[in-house]
Amino acid sequence: MNWIAYVHLMNFQEAWSENPDQELQEALNFAKRALDMDRDDYYHYWTYAAVSYAVAGAEQAVGNIERSDQLTAQAMDAYGRALELNPNDADLLAEQADLLAYQGKVKAEEAIEQIHRAMQINPIYPEWYLWSLGAAYFHAMRYDEAVITLNSVKEPQPSVHLNLAASYARLSEQARSADERDRLLQQARSQLAEFQGITPGWSLAREQKERFATAADQEHWTAALQMAGAK
Repeated sequence: MNWIAYVHLMNFQEAWSENPDQELQEALNFAKRALDMDRDDYYHYWTYAAVSYAVAGAEQAVGNIERSDQLTAQAMDAYGRALELNPNDADLLAEQADLLAYQGKVKAEEAIEQIHRAMQINPIYPEWYLWSLGAAYFHAMRYDEAVITLNSVKEPQPSVHLNLAASYARLSEQARSADERDRLLQQARSQLAEFQGITPGWSLAREQKERFATAADQEHWTAALQMAGAK
């Protein structure tokens, strides 16, 4: 059941299906069934958490904010239970940290610590750990470290460029001279252009549907992208 849920989730996330809403509902149904069959398997909680968070995003996108918040809390609880059962799975630690990063500055700091712990457990970690770590640094308002981390990614995905754009934009606010500010803003605009070049159809309105804990957290993100030139 668990693997069937995962397959449906991948079909949704990778847009492999002609009916993504049905894929997501099937993923949730099978994840629930797997969890009901065995509540001592941490992987069942992990899959249930990942599916719940994906459904939360879908609900957020269509304006069902209350339902999205409920599902996000459900995902956090399931991730927490999975980690109680197995606190030493590096991928699980890093994946939950990616969610924590969007829950405010304090939680972003927790996410940073958690990803570093995952890296210690698995020193030959995949590059997506760095994507998540860079994003967590941004949301923790540690922009220098965000830039250093994200620039260390050898094969950057689109989100890396977007987080770099936001991080450079926020760094420009701390510039000690007009020349330094202009240089940082130019780097922000360059990263945004790189992102838009490989993400056709993107707009700032899409980012305003991300699942942040508070309106202030949302503004911290979207205002940085506006500084980089996003519309």
